[in-house]
Amino acid sequence: MRRAIGPRWTISIALAWVTACAGNSEASHDAPSLDPTGEIDRAIGSCHERLRRDPTLYPALAELGAAHLERAKLTHMVDDLALAQQALTESLRLQNNFEALRISAALLNFQHRFREALRYAQDAHQTLPSDGFSLSLLIESLVGVGDVDAARTLLSSAGEMRSEFHRQSCLARLADADLDWEAAVAAYGAAADEARRQGVPKLEAWACVAAAGIRLDHGDAELALPWLDRAQAATPQNPAILVHRAELALARGESESALSCYEAALRLADDPMTRLAALRIARGPSLLSRARDHFEAAEPRLRASAEAGYEYTWPALAELYFLDGRQMDEARRWLDQSKQSSNASGHDAETILRLEAALGGGI
Repeated sequence: MRRAIGPRWTISIALAWVTACAGNSEASHDAPSLDPTGEIDRAIGSCHERLRRDPTLYPALAELGAAHLERAKLTHMVDDLALAQQALTESLRLQNNFEALRISAALLNFQHRFREALRYAQDAHQTLPSDGFSLSLLIESLVGVGDVDAARTLLSSAGEMRSEFHRQSCLARLADADLDWEAAVAAYGAAADEARRQGVPKLEAWACVAAAGIRLDHGDAELALPWLDRAQAATPQNPAILVHRAELALARGESESALSCYEAALRLADDPMTRLAALRIARGPSLLSRARDHFEAAEPRLRASAEAGYEYTWPALAELYFLDGRQMDEARRWLDQSKQSSNASGHDAETILRLEAALGGGI
């Protein structure tokens, strides 16, 4: 079964935000973004205040890049991706520092620019081999370029790792790549247990949602429910849980319930990818107004990212135009662009094939 949302929001082992779990530096870079209360905006404001006092403060620039990346994960705003890159480039210009290397790798992994991410991830890992975050970023990059054997060898040869959470997350990512779903779920469960022991609920929720995603991806939808319930207990205001509950509802054939879940998630975080998922099921005359609302909200942001060269948005934009049905030439244009991408994920390839069939091929 292919889930409606597309690539899992949990696919990256460690997307960075340095303020996510204050006081727990090993864990801080893995927590998913939850920003209904404006935490990210406050982090950005704090970094700017420090940089006003000292523009050469390279650690603050690295933190600023991380915060903009975190906001980009929520909104897919091209400006945030550009501002993250700008801050990280300046941080590294001032001082070749460990933190900016890690966040640069996370930024490039997020954009599916895995080959470019490899250099930063390798440099960070070589700087501090015991750092679980750097190792997980490097494994994500290797898996992204299709070198699963190298990722497996890297993990098996890694020395003592400071974070058991990262170790289990890496094991889960490799098990997923090896199509060993049971091992992947077990490792994500172990990561969730470790996060609970550390007292970091965002990390516990991240691992639980990842386990639920595995179940939803591979035909065991009802087995996702306990993981989603556990994630909800850890982080009640979490848009990713609502997105996954929507996918569970779809697996049950409950499309109206799924649409309601997507729209509840959007009230917490207006993500154009969630808008696209909602548009897939907002079909028929009675839902036309809601479908148009989702299109109008998602199209400018996805188009801006696509036109800026962020290839991971090209298949999504093509599908958005196709589902809306009013600009089929644009659907064909972005489908053609997607076919030229060197960074297409497995899900992207499925979307491209599906759109080619629907549009009649021969583009």
